[in-house]
Amino acid sequence: MSTFGSPRANSSSLSDRRAHLEYSRARQLTTLASVVSAPELLHEADLARSLTYNTSPLILASLIYLAALWPVVRLMARLEHHLS
Repeated sequence: MSTFGSPRANSSSLSDRRAHLEYSRARQLTTLASVVSAPELLHEADLARSLTYNTSPLILASLIYLAALWPVVRLMARLEHHLS
């Protein structure tokens, strides 16, 4: 017997597709955040460094970047583990 036409097989397939779509969207947003925010944040920190002749703005910018993206990275790792 085949379960191709059964509602249970279709709902399972649909939930798998939804989970894959959510994973893809989250991965795209994470990638976009890392590409867009890092250069802008470092550019502004470099401007502050050039005005103050101090490396503290670069260190602070890197810590802010790490604090902002670390939870997203951990969430993506959990999602990958859950989907695999």
